[in-house]
Amino acid sequence: MYVINATTKGFIFMMVLLEKYSVFFILPALTLLLSLVFTRMLIPVLYKFNVVAPCGERHIHKKAVPTMGGIAIVGAFSIVMFLSYFSPWKSYFGTELLEVKFLKLFIPLIILIPCCIIDDKFGIRVRYKLLLQILTAILSWYCGARINNILGYNIPEYISLVLTILWTVSFINAFNLIDGLDGLAAGISVVSAICLSMVFFLNGIFLYPLVLLCLAASCLGFLRYNFYPAKIFMGDTGSMFLGYMFATVALLSSSKSASFSAIAIPVLACGIPLIDTFLAVWRRITFKLLEKGNKKRGITIPDKEHLHHRFLAQNKSQRKTAILFYRMALAMGSVCVIIAVLKNSIPGITLILLLLTFSVIIQKFAVIEIWNSTRLIFGGFSKPSKSVLLNMLHPLWDLCVVSFAVVIAACVLDAKIVLSGDIILLHIVIIMSFLFLSKNYKVFWFRAGIVDYMCLGKTISLGSFIAFVLNYIYIKHCYDKNVELMTILNHCFITYIFICAGILGERFWLRWLQAALIKYFYESRLNENSIPVLIFGGGLNACILMRSQNSYIREDSFKVEGIIDDNPALKGLYVYGYKVLGSVHYLDDIYKQKPFKKVIITTVDIKKESRKILVDFCKSHDIEILYFSVRVSSSDNSIS
Repeated sequence: MYVINATTKGFIFMMVLLEKYSVFFILPALTLLLSLVFTRMLIPVLYKFNVVAPCGERHIHKKAVPTMGGIAIVGAFSIVMFLSYFSPWKSYFGTELLEVKFLKLFIPLIILIPCCIIDDKFGIRVRYKLLLQILTAILSWYCGARINNILGYNIPEYISLVLTILWTVSFINAFNLIDGLDGLAAGISVVSAICLSMVFFLNGIFLYPLVLLCLAASCLGFLRYNFYPAKIFMGDTGSMFLGYMFATVALLSSSKSASFSAIAIPVLACGIPLIDTFLAVWRRITFKLLEKGNKKRGITIPDKEHLHHRFLAQNKSQRKTAILFYRMALAMGSVCVIIAVLKNSIPGITLILLLLTFSVIIQKFAVIEIWNSTRLIFGGFSKPSKSVLLNMLHPLWDLCVVSFAVVIAACVLDAKIVLSGDIILLHIVIIMSFLFLSKNYKVFWFRAGIVDYMCLGKTISLGSFIAFVLNYIYIKHCYDKNVELMTILNHCFITYIFICAGILGERFWLRWLQAALIKYFYESRLNENSIPVLIFGGGLNACILMRSQNSYIREDSFKVEGIIDDNPALKGLYVYGYKVLGSVHYLDDIYKQKPFKKVIITTVDIKKESRKILVDFCKSHDIEILYFSVRVSSSDNSIS
């Protein structure tokens, strides 16, 4: 009898659960069906009216393909959303679905979609498209999708309007620019929408997951005909609509919560399109500055160097490239879900994962952009006077870093007790006083040594500890006698991490560019004509040679294939960033794997036997031998 009752209760519970959540299956399924039907019907219609994407220099497709397929995505999604307003599940979402503000969000589409249709058919100049996007963002702000506060603090309406425009225009352009490969924009939208809906579910929000699942379903139905080889393109009609919807849902959801995570999670969920847009702007600005006379370079001038173009050049397959981007979007979406799960138990996890994710992606993908920036930096700061001027700006930079660190640490921890003006000022004054009293600002950081960095680290550590002690005493006596020690300690620790990263990172940055970045991007990635060279000797002279070679951008730079050394203990290890391939007895095997054209001898105590083997090998393979040494001389040439 007990078994029957338990089974009956379980069945009833499942039926209730199914009835309650069936909307999340029925409406997306209906959207998917409508999207499939609409897309299939659109293909012959668009062919008939000659609405096709042109084949050209920037386009990957080789034959005419109908565009404007975004109408199917917009139509399927909009119909289901309006049906949901009259559905029996309306009461389940409380007042959110009944809000006039929700329905008003479709008003900007009355302007956006017709103009996108005109653009897909006839083409609209970039400046007018940007104006259209700004107008859409303004109308969206007026309808209620806006940034009202930053990290819990209300902002004036004019600042809210500017930030909302920047947010919405960025998302619209992000999805517009990423739509350059069969199935790419639609597939990424499916992944991003599903991951973002999971985050909302975990936070107990149910309206926006329904909107996102229907959006994902409309893109999935379209993807059936848009995946390689594509039978239809979404065009600006689809890509701008997707960007607008993601931007709007993110704004509405963040208005419910003013936390840092509420803003960071949508950025991560749509990270691939946003990163591609950021790199595009960065790349075009640097190219414009480097090639001032080239009219083909500009911020608004399209190029063929987007992320999908680069991966396509490597994979030679649109299908593999699209799937690779889906995986990257899924990885970033998974980070969003992790943040949603851990943000309450681990304070600061959002910021840590956000910085870690974007730093890895930028380091991995921003090859051209970082290279251009390196050329600009060393071209613009080559004169000593400019270097000194930059060194004089360190105090201003440090002040900005310390101020930012104190405020952002309090916002991340939601510790409003340390956000009072006098407490912030006390923290800043203590840290800056220690920096000024040390020899930090007497060091020429372009040529600093390890001791200088250690002294700076000690100064920051000591100043942060004193700031923690004084802050705790001050808050306990002037604000809250029951304040917890861990609250102040966590705030000071996160502040300390940010200060170390900002100040030490800035000091080390240019040195890193000189010591590692030029070598990596110039020799390994960009300069295919560099002469392959083998270094003989892994001592101090080899270090001086490679540092001097990698300190400046030069046309005659060589590419170090590796190091050979007679010391058997070094074989297989890395010396100054390069692998020791073995001794001279391994020259035949080394040459077969890495055919080099020059050998540079950096050691002065080379054995006669080793010299003979090296000379004989180089003569037989027509390889040039060079010698590098550092010596004190009465002549002008002290280094040869």
